[in-house]
Order: sequence, then structure tokens, then C-alpha cells
Amino acid sequence: MTSTDVGMFGLSYGCLSLGVIRTSKWRHLLALAGTLHVLHDWSNLAFPLVAQVTCYQKHGRAQHKLNSVENRVVELENEQQILRDDIVEQNTRVDSLFSTTKSVENKIEKQEQYSRRANLVFYGILESHSESPQTPKVKLLIVLKTVLPHTNWNDRDLVRLHRTGPQTDSSYPSPVIARFQFHCDKVQVLGKRAELKSLGIGVSNDLTYKFTTKDIKLKKHREKGNSAYYKNGVLHVNEEPTHHHNQNTDCLYSEVSASSSLNAERYTQARHIARPHRRIKRATQNSERKESTRQQQQENRRSTEP
Repeated sequence: MTSTDVGMFGLSYGCLSLGVIRTSKWRHLLALAGTLHVLHDWSNLAFPLVAQVTCYQKHGRAQHKLNSVENRVVELENEQQILRDDIVEQNTRVDSLFSTTKSVENKIEKQEQYSRRANLVFYGILESHSESPQTPKVKLLIVLKTVLPHTNWNDRDLVRLHRTGPQTDSSYPSPVIARFQFHCDKVQVLGKRAELKSLGIGVSNDLTYKFTTKDIKLKKHREKGNSAYYKNGVLHVNEEPTHHHNQNTDCLYSEVSASSSLNAERYTQARHIARPHRRIKRATQNSERKESTRQQQQENRRSTEP
């Protein structure tokens, strides 16, 4: 028996016991009690249904929220994958740009070194505080005529010449960078390193920082008695070269091999072949200079005559 039944029973019993309920009202109370009983039965059936419907609604809302969360997770995963793909693409671009930059730097380095192909750096040429820009050139020409007396050296053989900077130590003159008009002249001078050293003058190629580093590594291996050389930018040690090196790139700093008699003869022949126009031009200039001098002397003689 439920609390409603107990309440109805108590109410009926109280009314009967007090005698306040008339007989004509009793039927109405019985009808009301029957109606309440029917409502009670209906409520016993309806409440579980309502509870079930409410549960279904709550479950539906929860499922909807769960589906929304799952969809959001999928969207975030897709966005994350897109970001990963973008990162991979950016890394690929960075690697490509790095490779391109490295290639451009190497090309610039080689071009700069090639532009110094006809240059030599001389050490130990005496320097004075009051020397003119032409003084180092005159001193160097005297040195070149001493070590290579059979070569007709003149000012035009040195296209440009200057010191690397002001003298910082009185006992060490500033190096002199000289650019030769012909590459074969430069190679001949390199072949006379021993003679220049006996005069207290050192000579080396005009190298960039990268090629200077390569030259230092090469010299260290050769000082140890190893056979070392560069090929395609790679240092090979204790191996015999199978092909001639590219003189324009990797072996710009190793042209001392031209000091051998065979190479010296070849460079001498190339020098004579490459310089006929110089001899013709020089002869023409000499004849013009002599003619101009002769005419000047005649004019001076005429002006002094009474």
C-alpha cells in the first residue's frame, strides 16, 4: 500500500468516525476514491514512461554532444595534418633555398678566385713611409728583372699593383698584390720561388679565404710526405691523380707545378705566341718615341741657332 492509499483510508475513516459525512455524500466520496485509485494506477504507469522518455532525451543530448566532440576532434586532427604538411613543405623550401644559396656562394667564391687568377702576392719588398704609388711597382720590376733576366719586363706587364695596407711593423713591409697582364708571366714568376726566397722575398697566389684554407690543409699533408691534391673540391690524400686538374677552379693555388722544365717551356712558348701584338706595338711606340725625340732635338737646335 502506498502513501496515497494510506492517506485516502485515513481520510475516509476519519470522516466516518466523526459522523460528519452524510449518507448522500458517501456515494460521491466513493466515486472520488475510485477516481483517485484510477489516477494512481495511471500515475504508476505514466511515471516510468516519463522517466524513460526523460532518460532518452538526456541520452540523446549526451550523444549529440559526444558526436559534436568527435567531429571537433576530427577537424582538429585534419587541421593538425595540414599544419604538418605545411611544415614539411616549408622545410623542403628551406633546404632548397639553403642548397641554392650554398651553390651561389660557391659560384661567387670561384668567380672571385678566378678574377684573382693573374694575381700574385709578394712579401718582403722594402717599404718607405714617403714612397709614391709607383714605387712598389718599380721595385718589383727590378726584382723580376733579376730573377728572370731573359724576359723583357716593362710597366705594362703589371696591370695593377698596390700594397695591402699601411705598414704596421717596421721590420715587416706590407705585402704587395700585383696583377700580371699575362697568366703565363705569373706562372714563370711562381717557378722562381727559390730565387726570390734567396733575395728575401716570398711569393704566393692571391687566394680567397676558402682557397687559403684549402691551401693550408694541402701544405700540411704534403709536409707529412703525403701525396695530396684537390679534385672537384674534395681533398684526396695518398692517391695518384688520374686526370689533370681544372686550373680555373680547384688548382688555382697549386700552379707551382709549372716550374718544371716541360711546363716552363710550354708557358714560354705560349708567352711568345700570345705576345706578337705586344712586340709590334712596342716597336711602333719606340719608333714614334724616337721620331718625336729627334724632332724635338731639331727644334731645340733651331731655337738656339743665331
